Amino acid sequence: MSFGTFNPNFYGITQSFSDPESLCSYKDYALEDDVAKWRDTQLDFDVDRLGALAANDHELRHFHDFLLSPWGIERMIWRLNASISGFFAIQNIRVMEGDFVPLPISRWMGWSDAQRETWLRTSGTEVTSLSDLVRLPETDFSKPITQHASLSAEDTNKMFPGAQESAARSYLRMKAMRVRQQSGLGFDFAVDDVFEASAHLAHATAIYHGQGGHEPYMQFMEFVMESDNKPVQALKIAYSVLQDSVPGIDARRTLEIFTWMLLGPFGKRQEHPDVRYGIILHLVRSHPEIFGYEIGGATADFWDVLDAALDASPWRENLRAAHERSKSRVDEIESLLLQLSEEFRAFPNSLLSVARLWERDVSRMVNAVINNPSQYCDVNNYHRNSIRTFPAPFMLIHYGKDTIQPPKDFRSWPHDELRPVFADRAKERMLYVVCSPEPRQVLRAVSDTFGMQRIIDYIFLEETTPRALDKFYFMHIEPLLGKKVLRVF
Repeated sequence: MSFGTFNPNFYGITQSFSDPESLCSYKDYALEDDVAKWRDTQLDFDVDRLGALAANDHELRHFHDFLLSPWGIERMIWRLNASISGFFAIQNIRVMEGDFVPLPISRWMGWSDAQRETWLRTSGTEVTSLSDLVRLPETDFSKPITQHASLSAEDTNKMFPGAQESAARSYLRMKAMRVRQQSGLGFDFAVDDVFEASAHLAHATAIYHGQGGHEPYMQFMEFVMESDNKPVQALKIAYSVLQDSVPGIDARRTLEIFTWMLLGPFGKRQEHPDVRYGIILHLVRSHPEIFGYEIGGATADFWDVLDAALDASPWRENLRAAHERSKSRVDEIESLLLQLSEEFRAFPNSLLSVARLWERDVSRMVNAVINNPSQYCDVNNYHRNSIRTFPAPFMLIHYGKDTIQPPKDFRSWPHDELRPVFADRAKERMLYVVCSPEPRQVLRAVSDTFGMQRIIDYIFLEETTPRALDKFYFMHIEPLLGKKVLRVF
């Protein structure tokens, strides 16, 4: 069957299928407007199938939450910085002395020369001397950066000062943003858990509307409440506390609460989503009347009540400030890239196209929610109108660990454009397909940017991906760097 994933490293959502037949089964479900007609053609199926068919709705909520949330916007800013700095770090490495480059770079840069020599001596690698490797500075990542990446190459040797450190710090920063916190209630949680709670609520609603109403909805929610899976624990605990404490609470009010958690300003740690989650759990017990305020009323009014009760930064101001930050960062990238010579512009231009697209979608998302947040938290309205009212995502489709032959009915998928990515020049083995709601040139920019970003990811950060992708990306790294790769573990 199918399952979805949301990885903010790709600008869109990912759908994985065990085989082409699973894709066809999902397509039949996605294209059928008559729920009763579709349901009559199905045999009884279990909760795994319930969840798999509505996985796209789950990932779509992630996509929208990341466009809306100041935390998600900040994460994308660091992603853009990692990509552009990583690209220029590659240009540096190509002209540096040394036959080998140690990967991942972030790990190697965090080691002292003594640690590096010890590793070479004890790892059994063919490289025995640091002089054989590209010289990367020892870096104490606990201290502030001393030199930010410059996107203008020095005329003498085409070097981009600070690019390696800037890229490494960007990757480490994105990793640190997801560190788990202690709740004080006997369990730990992270920002990811708040996003998962929002997506699971959207997921459950999609099952209700798309698969036959109350019975499949309750089957899925019972699974959530009985599950030990980490991603559902934040929702499971909060749902139980809210049900016990707030009379008449419904799915919409629960979604309003979790969405509010995502709207704190990024610059204030005490208002990050994971911190807000812990505060809300305590507040529900001591002041349940706050959460029962006009259930079914305007979402904006309820969020104003939460802001006032917790002396929190006003949610509208937070969204406007995050949107302005996204615009400012894209403008900075555009201004800096104008300084580049033509030989360096191909990938940065594609990245800039994606950055502009992202900023446009952030603008649309923020304005829609500020104008009428109820349409985002009314679970029934959101399911029916999610890609009419809010931005439609790109979609990446793949088939698990291996490559496959391209399906014959490629273009019957409900997207205007498709771009397959092949593992071989004969185009007989396909890695994945990128589907687009945008014109062809935008699809090409998103697809090309993602491919290059994944290669940069491998260079700077240890990655776990399907076997075929791992082989494909590493096949391109050595020619790109002009060096042999030494994998550091």
